[in-house]
Amino acid sequence: MESINLIVEIDESIENMLGLNSLDQVSIKKVTPGRLFVPLVALTSFASFTANNVLGLLLTDIASTFRGSSGPAAVGITGQLSTINSVAEVVFAIAMVVLALRFRHKLLYLVGTGLVVVSAVGNFLAPTLVWMQFFFALEGIGSVFISIMGLTMIGDLLPSEKKAKAVSYIVSATFLGGVVSAPIIYFATGFGGWRYAFLIYALPLSVLSLVLGFFAIPSSSFKQQVAVKGEVYVKALKQVFLNRSAALVLLAQIFVAGPTYGPFVLAYYRVHFSVPTSSTVYIFIGALSAFFIGSIVTGQIVNRVGRKRLTIIGVFMSGFFLMLLFFMPDIRVALTLNMLSTFSGGLTASALLALALDQVPKSRSTMMSLTNVFSKIGWSVAPAFAGLMLVIFSSYQALGIIGAVGGAIAAFIFAFSKENPAGAEMPAEVTLESLSP
Repeated sequence: MESINLIVEIDESIENMLGLNSLDQVSIKKVTPGRLFVPLVALTSFASFTANNVLGLLLTDIASTFRGSSGPAAVGITGQLSTINSVAEVVFAIAMVVLALRFRHKLLYLVGTGLVVVSAVGNFLAPTLVWMQFFFALEGIGSVFISIMGLTMIGDLLPSEKKAKAVSYIVSATFLGGVVSAPIIYFATGFGGWRYAFLIYALPLSVLSLVLGFFAIPSSSFKQQVAVKGEVYVKALKQVFLNRSAALVLLAQIFVAGPTYGPFVLAYYRVHFSVPTSSTVYIFIGALSAFFIGSIVTGQIVNRVGRKRLTIIGVFMSGFFLMLLFFMPDIRVALTLNMLSTFSGGLTASALLALALDQVPKSRSTMMSLTNVFSKIGWSVAPAFAGLMLVIFSSYQALGIIGAVGGAIAAFIFAFSKENPAGAEMPAEVTLESLSP
């Protein structure tokens, strides 16, 4: 199946880089990424969410700078930086359905990395909270470009047996950033306050990612669609939504977030076990570490167990352990179940992305854009629904049961998806068939 490894190389003119409708020459060749490719995507993922890490650790300091107070009202207003970041992610995840068809994937990836660089500089220099909101939005946009294009390029460039392991490294790097960022951020603030966390931590990582990106990503790997008319986008969306397996994978992701409920777990420890705030930080780091380990383990076993099966096991066990956690009278048992739940969540995250990656090979970037959108929907709905359940039932146990039900529903839906759809090795939007009249 030599044609499976063929991708189209378009004349690399400025006109094509801008996505204009021009096709002077078409040549076909096989492109193999270098050894730096996967480490680059992992490093960029590690660096692309630093703004929210800084916000989580230094929110009161930022509030004091811009609002003159660290009181609840000031913190609440300043904390909306995270909301703006998330909204920008959702909006541009939807926009990527169009952008990924029109522009080169390497270009979009580098633009995303560049936006993270600009965000780091802007957050360091921001004179007002409004300006910082703008730069937080830029990081949200950049992180979406990076995550969607990074996964799409992995699907396009790597053979099937290496994709899942690469995805596990990307997911692990993202959560590893949350684990190791705390001491680095606190060290950086010693030079002159919270702004230096962006200058010393976020900026060097993002600049290094941008520089390496020019060399590690094959320049001729991708092209934009030969035609960028409206029907091209409609066709790509139809290929995803009319594909039964792909549609099920997207639907299931709304329920995947159900078994997490991270903030409510920490609140449960404080209320029922009288755990001090300082100790919840270590619990949080432990949970992130368990998630990181689960992601790494996925890469080692996924080819033997299977992406679909591992996704089902992971999402079901994550909800099941979470439910048991809320029924435990002993904190040591509860903590063990907490780590098992987040470990299972790490299995789910990596296996799920690997499963989604090859659902619609001819519209891979569209599928990954929609995967991002549906994931954001789930992560937005789950905390709101969890809070509502606490208000209605005044019971963490009820919350745990509902989380387990969400995991079970997701597992049931995933069971009807396909693991290896036909043509999984074809690169996104660049099949020979797509060039046919």
